This record gives sequence, structure tokens and C-alpha cells, in this order.
Amino acid sequence: MVVLYLFFTMCLPVDACTSIEHYVNLSIKFDKDTICMGDTLNLIIEYRNKTIKDIEFYPDCYQVLTQPFVAFGIDRTLVLNEVSNFNISISLPPNGTYNQKIVVKSDNTFLHQGLNNIYMYYRCPELKGKTGKKYNKLYGVLKSNVVNIYVQ
Repeated sequence: MVVLYLFFTMCLPVDACTSIEHYVNLSIKFDKDTICMGDTLNLIIEYRNKTIKDIEFYPDCYQVLTQPFVAFGIDRTLVLNEVSNFNISISLPPNGTYNQKIVVKSDNTFLHQGLNNIYMYYRCPELKGKTGKKYNKLYGVLKSNVVNIYVQ
């Protein structure tokens, strides 16, 4: 029974799996580590192909920055891209990267004074036509590394 479970839940052959987390690493960084409230900073988003094959994905899907547990039971989020854009697809060679740069303004709605621990979520929905044929091979959720930014 355990063997059957592992067979159906793991992505052993690369071409058979469609979960983007098996193909792409997501990492983020800011161009500064300390800012003042009201300043702007550049967020650099990097998608890296972690396979030995070419892949194609949609970089302009739902993207959100999150600060977990700012206060008991409260998370702060900043939506970077609310609507998925399926008009732009990127082809990445093995170990290739694709970078995006987004300007983020520091304000009280997302950042707070002091140390902020931030990570990013990326979500690409599965696209199916009327016949059930999948249009995008890779879909799912990616979570980035945690980055720290200090706000004075």
C-alpha cells in the first residue's frame, strides 16, 4: 500500500510531473538591507530551472509578498501581481534563470519599523480547455527564501 502511495504521489519521470516546484526554484532579494519608512527599494525575483531539461513557465502569475506573524494571528501581505498573464511564457534552459525587478514602497500597510522577515509566494493555476486538455505544463505554488529588511 505504501509503495502504491509513493508511486502516485511522487514525480519520478520528469515529463509526467506538472507541479512547478519540481522544476523551478524561487528566490528573492532586496537591493538594500536597511531603509527608512517611505523609501522605495527594488525587489529582485529569480526563477531558476533546477532540472536537466528545458522548461517553459508563466512568470507573471499571482505573486504576493508575505510577512508572517506580525502580531498574534496577523500576517501582512503585499500583492505584487493579482491577475495571471498567460500571454508571456518564458523558456529556461537547464540551470537557466529569469529575473524580474519590482519597485516596492515601504509604508505602514506592509512593513513595520524594525526587522521585517519577508518571503514571496508565486501561484500559477492549471489551465484546461473545454476538452480537458492542459494548456500549461507547469502549475502550482512556489515559496521563496526568507529575506530580512530593517526599517528605521
